[in-house]
Amino acid sequence: FYICQMFSKKAWLYLIKLYGFSLLVLFLLRIFFLIFHREYIHPFFLSDLLECIAIGFIFDSGVISCVFFLLLLVLIPFSIKKNSHATKIFFITSTILLSLVFFINLADVFYYEMFGLRMNVFATEGVHDSGKIFYTIWNTYPIIRISIACSIIVFLFWRVHRFIFRRSFLAENTNRWQWYLITPLTYVALSILYYGPPM
Repeated sequence: FYICQMFSKKAWLYLIKLYGFSLLVLFLLRIFFLIFHREYIHPFFLSDLLECIAIGFIFDSGVISCVFFLLLLVLIPFSIKKNSHATKIFFITSTILLSLVFFINLADVFYYEMFGLRMNVFATEGVHDSGKIFYTIWNTYPIIRISIACSIIVFLFWRVHRFIFRRSFLAENTNRWQWYLITPLTYVALSILYYGPPM
């Protein structure tokens, strides 16, 4: 029974490192959001700030874990074939999906400035008047600034992700069948930490 590198101890360690780095990026974007909208944090209480960051951390953990878990499920059919490219497929797709997550969090900073709402509200309520909202965004949103900032974030993330990926899979192969369970279940456990939208 063939077990590819995507379900091995070294892959598990690779995913943990990528999970931690992705959380760090989202944490920095959340801090940027709070600094950008600091005038709305009135009065300032450290306990409220720490609670906001903690809830955001749990939410971000759930998002990242769901991305990992779904990708791992999709990769299972590819992982039982010899000479498969499951690890490369994961690298490419996870980079794309996590970059999309970063873009949404960055765009949310300016979306809140314009509409006084988070983008998660738009996803549930704004669709009823989406045409007007998209028109307003296109004409008043700082599209160029967001695009440049997002491009920088994605480029830096890709460079660090590539470094983690290459270093992780240079180690000795330690494939075992139990990693087919351990790897996905790790992110099932992390994803159920999510209990509500960010504050």
